[in-house]
Amino acid sequence: TWGWIGRTLDGYHADQCDPNLTVCEPITVITRSQSLGDYLSIPLLEDNPAFMVAGTRPFYLRWFGGDPPYQVEMSQDGQSLASLSVENQWLTTQALPFKENTTYQVVIKDKNGLTVTEIFGVVAALDYPNGLQEASLFPKSRQTVKAMWLASQRRWALEAYQQASAIADQHYPARLLRDRLEKGLPVTKKP
Repeated sequence: TWGWIGRTLDGYHADQCDPNLTVCEPITVITRSQSLGDYLSIPLLEDNPAFMVAGTRPFYLRWFGGDPPYQVEMSQDGQSLASLSVENQWLTTQALPFKENTTYQVVIKDKNGLTVTEIFGVVAALDYPNGLQEASLFPKSRQTVKAMWLASQRRWALEAYQQASAIADQHYPARLLRDRLEKGLPVTKKP
């Protein structure tokens, strides 16, 4: 039933692998510290509407372009939620209260005044398919599979990114998913 997930993960780097080798050739990727030009963008949030689930938890975000330092402002319905100065093109906040039926705005400004503004909504909860809830998987694998299922429905890519980012440093498949989502790339390939 979940074979598409394994095929999808394999497809992320299959083009670089020789079936006769046990190790794949190195893959050229944009690392988390590289810039993509003289602009600012948050590919993860560019396809609105973007949603995540309510609750008090850290917020993960990645952007591209501009020059450090960056000023990141988060607000909910016009009221400041967080204001951070960061040197990297990503952040992980402390736990923030995300309230259901609320709109949030993220504004990132670099040292040269380049600015990007994106919004996202917060909902009460999500319903996952029963088979996904009952699948016999280790907890991090289950979380990654749930995130992949969410990401396959583009409006839930932000929630998928939050779930994958929370475990990406301990679970390689979650890292692959996180890295793909933060670039705004689709999770499933067209045949």
